Amino acid sequence: MRDKIAKKRAVVVTKQHLKWANIPLRYWNASAKLLSTEGKEHLMALLPSLDALVNSGTGFWIQGEYETGKTSLAVVIAKEVIRHGGVVTFIPAVRMMDYLVQNIHVEGQEETILERCERSNLVIFDDLGAESYSNSPNGQAALESLFRRFYDALISVIFTTNLTAKTYSERYPTGVQTMLKRLVKGKYFPLTIPFEAPTKSG
Repeated sequence: MRDKIAKKRAVVVTKQHLKWANIPLRYWNASAKLLSTEGKEHLMALLPSLDALVNSGTGFWIQGEYETGKTSLAVVIAKEVIRHGGVVTFIPAVRMMDYLVQNIHVEGQEETILERCERSNLVIFDDLGAESYSNSPNGQAALESLFRRFYDALISVIFTTNLTAKTYSERYPTGVQTMLKRLVKGKYFPLTIPFEAPTKSG
């Protein structure tokens, strides 16, 4: 049974936390001040209830075109969960089938990515819709099964995606759509304005 997160725990987020969470290096510096105005508004609206939502297994759907800051917003939320004593795992959708089939391990750890997911308070499923099923004919059934495991275990999941309502319904069978709706429970954060995060000078 995983511990519940709580703001009063106040953990200092380190590079090791981000590495173990499988968060890509390019997002390690993601912070609230680097988010777009939309991203900051969504974050501020979410923070007061973040602990309760994550502890209840409620997920979040962050939708927008490329370069609107979806993954950055997800990582900033993830850092808050880590600060509150939680465990986070980042899954790039494009590698999902590899994780399901090959039992890939967390860097420097004995557990696999999926084993870490099962003890996580929050999973980031980044770029939903980018999964490839070319080498896995039963891939969508496996995806539905994975999402059901998250739902049954009360694991909160952030989905980032550029899929519209139309392309989403065309891509996924009813079973996957049902599990996504159960996981997200209406927590929808649209990002519509492309932005370029400030870069360090020099």
